[in-house]
Amino acid sequence: MIKTEDIIHRREAVKEETSLRKAAYKIMSTRYPGLPVVNDALEVIGVVTEHDLIKAFRQGADPDSSLVKDVMNREPVTADVNTPVDRVIDLMIENRFTMIPITKNNRLAGIACRDSVLEVYVESGIWDYYSQR
Repeated sequence: MIKTEDIIHRREAVKEETSLRKAAYKIMSTRYPGLPVVNDALEVIGVVTEHDLIKAFRQGADPDSSLVKDVMNREPVTADVNTPVDRVIDLMIENRFTMIPITKNNRLAGIACRDSVLEVYVESGIWDYYSQR
């Protein structure tokens, strides 16, 4: 059985005091669709996505003086590393998410993105399981 901890990308995040410019560069360099926003204890306090940044820039936000806290989603959906992969997939589908922060002991452990979920389907043959349900 595939575990959520087996599909997560490395731990990448921004702080709420990060400028939108720096957040945009970090998202572009990681190629993730968004990033968790964490506090000093690495607890997930929000999520900022490409969509959030594009919308803010389109509405005239200054990339250097506007901060992540101004545009982030403050009610992030997270999953624990012990959450079954099926549940993480369901969360992504139900909420139309492109990524979900994964936690361990309430601290950011990594990020599950749609590409890692697709990889699970391709490499494990899990689509056979779903087609027979």
